[in-house]
Amino acid sequence: MNHSYKVIVVGAISVGKTAIVNRYIYNTFNPLHHLTIGASYYSSKIKLDTGKEINVNLWDCAAADGRFNNLMPIFFKNACVALVVYDVTHVDSFDQSLKLIEFLRQQLDDVDIVLVGNKIDLDKTITTNVETIANQCGVSFFECSAKTGRGVAELFDFVHQQIKQRHHQKPHVDHDHVVLQQDDRTLSCCHL
Repeated sequence: MNHSYKVIVVGAISVGKTAIVNRYIYNTFNPLHHLTIGASYYSSKIKLDTGKEINVNLWDCAAADGRFNNLMPIFFKNACVALVVYDVTHVDSFDQSLKLIEFLRQQLDDVDIVLVGNKIDLDKTITTNVETIANQCGVSFFECSAKTGRGVAELFDFVHQQIKQRHHQKPHVDHDHVVLQQDDRTLSCCHL
C-alpha cells in the first residue's frame, strides 16, 4: 500500500505561500506569480530508512483573507501538517496567522502546526519575539526566504521528520484512496 500524508500551506494574501512551495518543489522563485484560487496541489516523496517511499501531498491554499474561507475546511481535511505562513515585514499577516492557528485547531484534531515567517531577506517590521509566541501557542517555528531559498530546505526537512514520526508511531489510514471490494452476490430488482 502506498502511504500518503497531507501538508497544507496557509496564510494571509501575499505572504509568499506559493513562492515557498515553488522553492521547495522546483527550487525556483518567480516574483510575478498569480493569486491562488482555491488550492494548488503538489506531490513529492520521502524515502524512509527502510528504503520504502511515502507520498507527501502538498496543498497550497488560497489566502485566508475572507474570500475563500468557506472552502478552507475542505482543503484542510485530513492534513497532518499545517504550515501557517506570515510575512515578516507585515504585522497584520502575523496577527492573522495567530487567528489561523486557532482556526486550524478547531477544524483538525491531530495536526502538527508550524508557524513560518517568510521574506527574511527583507527588513523585519515585527518586533515581538515570535519564537516565544510560537512556544506559547504550542507550535513549531521557522523563518525562511522563498526568494533566496534560505531556510526552506530546513523547514521541509522538519516537515519530513514530522511525517516520518507519524508514519512510524501509528497505523496510517490513506484518506486519498478508496478501496472498493467486490461482492460476489448477484443483485436483481427482487434480491437486494
